[in-house]
Amino acid sequence: VVPGAVEPDAGLARYLAGQGRVVDLDEVREGRGDYPAGLDAPAFLTDDPRAWLVVPLLHLERLAGFIVVERPL
Repeated sequence: VVPGAVEPDAGLARYLAGQGRVVDLDEVREGRGDYPAGLDAPAFLTDDPRAWLVVPLLHLERLAGFIVVERPL
């Protein structure tokens, strides 16, 4: 379980809602990928090396939430 919350108007939430794409946190940490500058992945995700992917959960074309996938063993 990853403690923390992301506000609906935060950069990460806006990106997930608008793009519907998986976010690779390794790319975000290293400044790679085609993510916008305002992505604002929160520290509870970027500081935890176990956090690997952020997967949007879309329902009726709206962001209902997201799951964080831990790095495989």
